[in-house]
Amino acid sequence: MEEILFDIIICGGGLTGTVAALAFSKNNFSVAVIDPKKLAGSDQKNGKTKRLIDFRSTAHLEGAVHYLDKLEVWKRLSNYSCPLETLSIMNVNGGNTPREQETKTIFRASEIGKKQFGFNVPIEKSWQILADAVLKEERISTFSGKELQSYSVQGALVNVTLSDGQRITCRLLVGADGHLSKVRKLAHISTISKTTGQIALTFNIHHEKPHQNTSTEIYVDGGPFTIVPLRQKTESHQSAVVWMQKFERANQLLRLKNIEFKQEVQKWSRNIVGEIKSVSKVTSKPVGLSIAKQIVAERVALIGEAAHTLPPIGAQGFNLSIKDISALESLTGAEPSKIGEKYMLRQYQRTRLPDIFFKAGGVGFLNQLALSESSALQHFRALALSSFEGSHILKHGLMRLGLN
Repeated sequence: MEEILFDIIICGGGLTGTVAALAFSKNNFSVAVIDPKKLAGSDQKNGKTKRLIDFRSTAHLEGAVHYLDKLEVWKRLSNYSCPLETLSIMNVNGGNTPREQETKTIFRASEIGKKQFGFNVPIEKSWQILADAVLKEERISTFSGKELQSYSVQGALVNVTLSDGQRITCRLLVGADGHLSKVRKLAHISTISKTTGQIALTFNIHHEKPHQNTSTEIYVDGGPFTIVPLRQKTESHQSAVVWMQKFERANQLLRLKNIEFKQEVQKWSRNIVGEIKSVSKVTSKPVGLSIAKQIVAERVALIGEAAHTLPPIGAQGFNLSIKDISALESLTGAEPSKIGEKYMLRQYQRTRLPDIFFKAGGVGFLNQLALSESSALQHFRALALSSFEGSHILKHGLMRLGLN
């Protein structure tokens, strides 16, 4: 079987992989995308793309929006986006049921001269739009329904063998295949990992009151209960919810009937969005923190969750992935003849790894504060929020830090 030569092969056809493919193709690189599923989790039926339902959504901060606009996909994504104008953080102390004792801090984008912090976009719509863009790009070839079996480096080339025996070749192999990355495993790159003992429950709700483009994080025992606004399609108001709880409690919630689960959501949402009228199907995922000890190997670079997996706090995950893509795209675009060379990959690692560790440390610390049942840490949590509310300098500095 004849081998096909590409400049770059990307393993992974999710959000990170498709954005990376579009970015590299804009620099006139020939790109291949490998994904074990049909591209972006789709099934082909009668020539049409049938999307698998995914109720999750992703916050796109300012930098990600500008980058996607440069790739000429933000205009379509914006049709499904909801602006995040305000962030409300509530600290609720004590027990396994909500108490009336709470501390609230409100962060408004207008306080730092911005219309919004970013936008919330349903993952299902993002995949569909990005997949369509990839499939229309003549410089991108897709190998859907196939897995990376193995690879070997010979001089300036990476020889990739797919699960069906087909062989393709490139100058740079990019791992965008998530937290269980096959590329990372084959490259013998180890990780620093920590399980938090939590499960993240994700679902959508229809509710009585308008969300006012406000994202609300309620810090309660077991982890944060976060309500993120979604674009209003009809007269019905809707939001996405990410509810992190310890394993035992999360599994108890997952066993509840829909009406019982809705009652729990009503209780823990503290009537912020009024009556919870309906709850979608609930998906669940273990929460952990994992960082690759290095994000490069010989002619290999890791991006997205292959390089870093964080708890869903502070809207950092996808936005960190965009920064990975931007850094690698900038380096390869500046010296196209040297893609995959050691010097370039070392530059990529020097550029990204410190930021990854910094953001991971911050998110891990916030999650530990949210998770802890220690009265001392709960008091510290409340005191910290009060300090931010009382100091414009601290508050504005934190908002700008979160956007960088």
